Parts: sequence; C-alpha cells; structure tokens
Amino acid sequence: MVERTELITIAAGSEENSLAVLIAELIRQNVERHPARKAHLVRLVLAATICATDLETRVTLVFNGHRGLVLHGESPVAPHVTIVADSESILDLARLSIHGPTGFPVLWDALGFSVVRRVLRKRVQIRPMGRHLGKLTRLLAILSVSS
Repeated sequence: MVERTELITIAAGSEENSLAVLIAELIRQNVERHPARKAHLVRLVLAATICATDLETRVTLVFNGHRGLVLHGESPVAPHVTIVADSESILDLARLSIHGPTGFPVLWDALGFSVVRRVLRKRVQIRPMGRHLGKLTRLLAILSVSS
C-alpha cells in the first residue's frame, strides 16, 4: 500500500487510478486543514464507490473506523453507497458547503441547488439514497473542501 498519511492509503495496484489519487489527496488535505474531519473519518465504517462516467473509472473508499481509509481501484467489498456522476459533478459534491451545527451539506445556495437539480435529473445518482443517510452525510463532510 502507498502511504499518504497514516489514516489514508491507496491499495496496492490502485496507484495509477487517477480518481483514487485525486480523492485520497483531497481527503488528506481536508483532514490536515480541518481536524474535526479526522474525527468523522475515524468514526466512519462504510464502503462507498464513486464512478466517474466521463473518465470511465471508479474508486471504492473503504472506511475502517480508527484503522482509517483505503482507496481501491477495484471494489474489494460490496459498497453500502454508490455515487455515479461525471467528474465535474463529483467535484461539485466536494465543493458543497457543510452547515456547521448540523453537519449536513448546504443545499440552499447556488451550488447546492445545482447539485439537487442534477440528482433529480439523474445526472448524479446516489444509491441507495436514504438507507445510509447519516454515513453519506459524514462522507460528504470528509470530502468537502469548504471551511
């Protein structure tokens, strides 16, 4: 495995997956800039697959609680949540602001409305939408580049 920080690693054989590298770096920077996000990361037990349709690539993020996060180019487990979108929409998910007291993504600003519109038009698919809502919210908070 390639070490990025002690909590975030890219699985052996997945180092060439550009989406895995991008998301690993994004999360690493977020955890360094916002220590509260490390608390989210070490509490999260979830497998989430993100598919970038325009890049024809995918990455599975396996959050193992206090053991950290491993990113895989090929899914080693069945994901709890799958996000399917073009790369621009995936980056927009990471740009969503997070509402401080609740930890929920801000959907009432221009970017939030845009993401909701894409979800409703099925340009962004999150499956299953409601089953792991709390974990999905933590995932979005970890991915978010906003303060």
